[in-house]
Amino acid sequence: MSWRLWIALAAPAVALTLTSPAAIAQVRNHFFHGSVCQPTNASRDRVEYDQWGAANISSSQTASIRCQLPLDTDTRFVPEKVTSIIVTVFDRNGSSDVSCVAKAVNSSGGVVWSQSLPSAGSGTPSQRLTFTPNPPPFTTESFLLSCDLPPVASGWRSHVTQVMVETEFF
Repeated sequence: MSWRLWIALAAPAVALTLTSPAAIAQVRNHFFHGSVCQPTNASRDRVEYDQWGAANISSSQTASIRCQLPLDTDTRFVPEKVTSIIVTVFDRNGSSDVSCVAKAVNSSGGVVWSQSLPSAGSGTPSQRLTFTPNPPPFTTESFLLSCDLPPVASGWRSHVTQVMVETEFF
């Protein structure tokens, strides 16, 4: 077979492989406002909601919140894997950080992945806590986020504003 004939026959197959949806990763972002986060029983009187999400209103105690992250699994995108969970927080307490734990839980209640991250100190701008599951769990798992928000400092509240779950499918 001549090389010209080989190229003529192979080129369409290579082009089809490179442009096939199965060969190219697609990304979907799922956004959740901080108001999806609910206080634990002990923190019920310490959490308030507004456009900034879930905030600790106590001047003396940490508030704990739990966020269920329901992913709308579309059968066109299965199997979908979670590649990152990005939490936007405001840490306004100079002596205590916002700290969060992200988890993937299977149908039996077993934790298949977990990662903890603190904020990088207090300040005015928002901070992004980026969780990176390794290996990425599938969206058939349940995803939970737990955060501890430090007390109000100098009149400024710490809060969780937004959660973004990034998924990838082929």
